[in-house]
Amino acid sequence: IMAITAAGILIFFGNFYTTLAVVIVSALAGAFIFRSLYVKKDLLENKDYSRVKEGTNSKNWLIAGGLILVFIVIVLLLDQVFPDFQLRDLLVTFSQLSVTLFGGGYVMIPMMQDVLVNDYAWVTGKEFADGIAMGQVTPGPIMISAAFIGYKLGGITGAFVATLGMFAPTAILMIIASSFLDKIGNSIHVQAATRSIKVVAVGMIFAAAILLGGDVDINWVTGLIFTGSLLAVLVLKASVLAVIPLAGIAGWLLSGFL
Repeated sequence: IMAITAAGILIFFGNFYTTLAVVIVSALAGAFIFRSLYVKKDLLENKDYSRVKEGTNSKNWLIAGGLILVFIVIVLLLDQVFPDFQLRDLLVTFSQLSVTLFGGGYVMIPMMQDVLVNDYAWVTGKEFADGIAMGQVTPGPIMISAAFIGYKLGGITGAFVATLGMFAPTAILMIIASSFLDKIGNSIHVQAATRSIKVVAVGMIFAAAILLGGDVDINWVTGLIFTGSLLAVLVLKASVLAVIPLAGIAGWLLSGFL
């Protein structure tokens, strides 16, 4: 029910705020619905958290603080050096997108599409789909598409700024969160909330596939590649690393028959 509801919401009402709301509501619902399961599990396993380390790592906080200052300085410098171009907006926008990410990059597609295509019109729907497709041959395929969009807007500088905005804030958050890792990892409420969010993420990824499909040319060639790729992954258990380049080659070879 959670997965289907999340998919329906994003398909028909998907934007930055609804995506964020779906994650938050699912986390709260999970903490309420699944909490009793983890309470019973802890009682059965007789877990003792008395030895779990508490407190924080001051070194992590110093590193995070230093990175935050560097990030702020970069924002201010961009505003001074490039006053007539939206590099600062590029950095801030991708930073906002990155810190709201949960459940993997594919969950982020509806949010990115709404902000980058509908709100700012930095790219068209087809260009956005192309960026996502090109990113499939790189590590971190969805998030690295920020470099593609940044390059289109501002060349190498734009690609660097967009990539920095996508990865720097989450890196800082990870450094800070590592100070609380033991405590957070053993929290019954966090485990229950995460269980719910993981289920909802499946529905959100399905919605992302539907939304991306709307910007893809549908014909017998793309239908054949789609079906072949699906069978290769699900039935033949082929590696995605092989399927993606082979799909690209097939598209190139068969495009002449259209």
